Amino acid sequence: MSGEGISIKRKSLRPEHAWLLAGAALLAAVLIAGVGYVVARHHEATRVMEQLEPRFARVAGLRASGERLRTTERALSDNFARLAYGAEGDPAQAGNAALQQLRTAMTARGLQVASSQVLPAREDGNLLRIGLNMRVEGDLPALRDFQRDMAANTQTPIIFIENTQLANQPAPGRPNNIVAQLNLFVLKVRP
Repeated sequence: MSGEGISIKRKSLRPEHAWLLAGAALLAAVLIAGVGYVVARHHEATRVMEQLEPRFARVAGLRASGERLRTTERALSDNFARLAYGAEGDPAQAGNAALQQLRTAMTARGLQVASSQVLPAREDGNLLRIGLNMRVEGDLPALRDFQRDMAANTQTPIIFIENTQLANQPAPGRPNNIVAQLNLFVLKVRP
C-alpha cells in the first residue's frame, strides 16, 4: 500500500448559510426566553390565585348567609335597645326618665322616695354610664320585692343596681322602717 492518504474535502460554509444559522440561533434564544417568561408569569399567577381563592370563598359564604346576618343584626339591635338608651337625646333626660320609672315602681310597692339625683354621665367604651342615686324609705319586704323585680330586668332599658346600703330607722307607727341608699345606673349609647 502506498502512503497515499485519503483526503476529505470539507465544504466551506457559505455566508448566507452562516447568516441563516445565526438568525435561527437568535430566534431560538428569543423563543426560549419568551417561554421562560410565560412560565414564570404562569407560576406567579397560580400562586396569587391560590392565595385569593380562600378569600373569595369567604366572601361568597358571607353573601350566601347575608339574610341570616341581617336577622342576627336586627336581633342584636333589639337586644341592645333593651340594655341601653339610644344615642338621641341628652344623658340627663335619660337619667330623669329612669328615675321616673323607679319612682313609679317604688310607689307601687309602697316605698317612699326621700330624694333622687341624676349624676353626670361617664364614658364607658362606646356607652355613657349615667349614675342615679336614690334614698328610699319603707318596709323591708317591700324593698326586697322591689329589688327582686329590678334583678328580673322587667324595665326597659335595664336599670342596673350598683350598690345598696340599708339602715333600720324606726318611725312612729312603723317599727320596721328601713332607709335604703341606692346607687344605680343606666347605659346610653354615645352620640
